[in-house]
Amino acid sequence: MILTPIFRYNLVMDLFFFLSLVLGASVMLIKSVSWFTESSAKIAHHLKISEYTISFFLIAIGTSLPEAFVAIRSGLAQDSILSFGTSMGSNIALVTLVIALPVLLTGSISTRYIIASRDMYIASFLALLPFILSLDGVIGRYDAITLFAGYLLYSIAILKRARGVESLIDKIEEINLLKEAFLFIFSLALLLAASNIIVISAINISETLNISLGFVGLTITALGTSLPEISFTIAAVKKGQTEEIMGDIIGSVVANSTLVLGLAAIFYPIKIDGINMGAITTFFVVLSFLMFMRLARTQQKVTKKEAIVLLGIYTTFIFSELIIRL
Repeated sequence: MILTPIFRYNLVMDLFFFLSLVLGASVMLIKSVSWFTESSAKIAHHLKISEYTISFFLIAIGTSLPEAFVAIRSGLAQDSILSFGTSMGSNIALVTLVIALPVLLTGSISTRYIIASRDMYIASFLALLPFILSLDGVIGRYDAITLFAGYLLYSIAILKRARGVESLIDKIEEINLLKEAFLFIFSLALLLAASNIIVISAINISETLNISLGFVGLTITALGTSLPEISFTIAAVKKGQTEEIMGDIIGSVVANSTLVLGLAAIFYPIKIDGINMGAITTFFVVLSFLMFMRLARTQQKVTKKEAIVLLGIYTTFIFSELIIRL
């Protein structure tokens, strides 16, 4: 098929339009998530709850809401593979790109707590659980229940070792003001609108370039929905709250792999095949988490040199997907 100049021009303009929509929606995600998470440090300080625990629950859930809304929207559209690609792509970005950026700004970030608590290993297992459940080619509603159970059991374990959980509940009831309720509802509305735009744009990009929806989820939408995490980690570095960074990353990985994919599968089964999600994707998910665990254990921190290695893995992943899919 020979592409005429007019056809090529229309193709480029359509692609530019949908990519611009994704970028604009991603900016909306950053702003709405920031409203959701800005009080986390204050809650941790007043209630004597570790910043790590707060970030695992409040911040990780907040920054994973874009993926959750994408999951619901794609499930309703019977395109749940988009959610799978987005979650897997986001997880790769979380343990490479999102960790590397704050390390390059600060010099190093401690991983002592996630090693001692074994959270790093548990999160890595839960990140691989969807692949195990998809060995039969589909993640169905029964698999979704397994994913939900995984998140619930792990969350209970986190809560048991946290301090001041009852105080946290009381405090939330005390500060349930009208203004905060309005901001909460408004931020959720923004999240819903932005996620809807991202899903629609992703589908159109897939159709425009004639590439699989899973690939679009792995790259474009995964990076777009990871922007809140990137924005939060950079802000945490500036405020000196580096402990929250690891809590957010671990919590987001767990939420993406269990809650988000569970939501998508509940609405519509996720069908996995070589076209949408090939061996190269599985390889990079495994490689990313193995390298993250390896580097995190050295001196119990991630250094600038190690951050460059993680950035190299993410860059290689993106280029590999582009070469294979395009």
